[in-house]
Amino acid sequence: MEKNNSSPIRIIESIDKNRQISEASILTTLQATQETLTHGDTFTGKPGTQIFSSDNYIVKLHNELTFNERDSERWILKKLDTERELDIYLPDKTWFLYDSNNTPVIANITPLLQPLHQVIHNEADQEVFNHLHQMLNIFFRIAAKHDKLLDGGLSNYGLNSSGELFYLDDDIYKWDKFTAFCNQIGVLIRQLPSIDEKNWKKLGEFCHQTIISYFKDRHQLTIAFEQLRGLFMASEQQKSSLSSFIDGFYQLANKSRSIKKSNNDNYCDTNESNKNIAILADIHANLPALNAVLEDLKRQNIHTGIILGDIVGYGPHPDECIDVIRDTEFTVVKGNHDHAVASGIFAGGFSATGRFVAQWSNEKISNENKHWLDQLQPYIRHDNWLAVHGSPLDKTFFNGYVYKMTFADNLDNLAEREIPICFHGHSHVQGIYYRKGKLDDFSNEANQNLSDYNQSLVCPGSIGQPRTNIPGAEYAVYNTETQDITFHRLDYDMQTTMDDMSAYNFPAQLIERLPLGK
Repeated sequence: MEKNNSSPIRIIESIDKNRQISEASILTTLQATQETLTHGDTFTGKPGTQIFSSDNYIVKLHNELTFNERDSERWILKKLDTERELDIYLPDKTWFLYDSNNTPVIANITPLLQPLHQVIHNEADQEVFNHLHQMLNIFFRIAAKHDKLLDGGLSNYGLNSSGELFYLDDDIYKWDKFTAFCNQIGVLIRQLPSIDEKNWKKLGEFCHQTIISYFKDRHQLTIAFEQLRGLFMASEQQKSSLSSFIDGFYQLANKSRSIKKSNNDNYCDTNESNKNIAILADIHANLPALNAVLEDLKRQNIHTGIILGDIVGYGPHPDECIDVIRDTEFTVVKGNHDHAVASGIFAGGFSATGRFVAQWSNEKISNENKHWLDQLQPYIRHDNWLAVHGSPLDKTFFNGYVYKMTFADNLDNLAEREIPICFHGHSHVQGIYYRKGKLDDFSNEANQNLSDYNQSLVCPGSIGQPRTNIPGAEYAVYNTETQDITFHRLDYDMQTTMDDMSAYNFPAQLIERLPLGK
């Protein structure tokens, strides 16, 4: 629509093109008093945004967006495509350009709604939770289907006269793996002290059910749960409310060991007479390599230790490797391939060859072994070390890598948490990224003492598929008393593994990389 020469308004489009708000309504609203943006009040917003409201409408001027007129229109049209796809805004929302001293300002107008943070303080508990259910349903739907994050603040949602809830904020963010959600639960508990424990528990149950409904992945519950139980609550009442919410969130998952209720459920105590324990990782369904390592450990009288995930994937012996591990005394954490094979969820993070073998493994292994993989815990916590497949920073526990570009941030994370040692897999690169005083560096020396370092990120290498350009089965031995760690690499019957991969028509790329150690 072309702008009238005498008007400072040029309407671009509305979300529903048949429900466009008129230029007259825009001008009337702009002539109203500009609202003061105050946290917790009727109108909130970030610096640079101007808000005007009339009895029926609200106008937002985005002065922080400084484009020429053509680029401003392109920005609006792209924004409209996103808002139509998300389907969380009032269909009447209309975007326009406002001429401010010959400078185009991106703006929109919507009907005035009741902001949720004001509504809930005037209603009974049940009505409050009906509104929260609507809000969380929108929040999780957008996260699961679009990998996007909505601002969880109550002021960013509004009710129309029919009780329908809509998102008010113009900004959409990248999904943060439940961090904002967990923080918002803490905010709600502080904002709503009159809500009783029974209702907090019901809200926890609702969140559990809604996450499963949209994400179709129980591991998402683990990601959220581990952050929820780390929330700080100042008063005993707040602590009790959070505990009730977590009880509800946990209750429907209490048959799954991947959801832990107590802070000690992931705690590991290594009370064996032989203080040497094995540190294994990334077996990747390579049975000859696994057997070679277990035989070498038996020779050293080492029978316990930690497996840092990815028992399956890439290799041709998933069921066999699981059966062997289940007969040992090792403590096992879940890897990304373990999760994919157990859940049947292969999206994200996999190469074409990795996805091929994960899907093949999912069809091949027994239901009992799938269930066993699914129950693996996401991490292990000891007095002075952490064990995880991915990295200390990774909220999903098994997708983040420790490597040259990320190790300093992960060392920072360990320092902040006062954890001196993290054993991890996933990178398939044997060695230690360490912090010693002000020095951050890497060492793959065969014998090291972890007490020499302030923090250390220890990867034992990969049993089934090393990526150090040296073939073999890699693992480590850690002495829990002296903190000495020794890295090992063994020859094994690699040809049998390669022959079995060929027999199952595995991609040639996977077969050829084994003798190259990459």
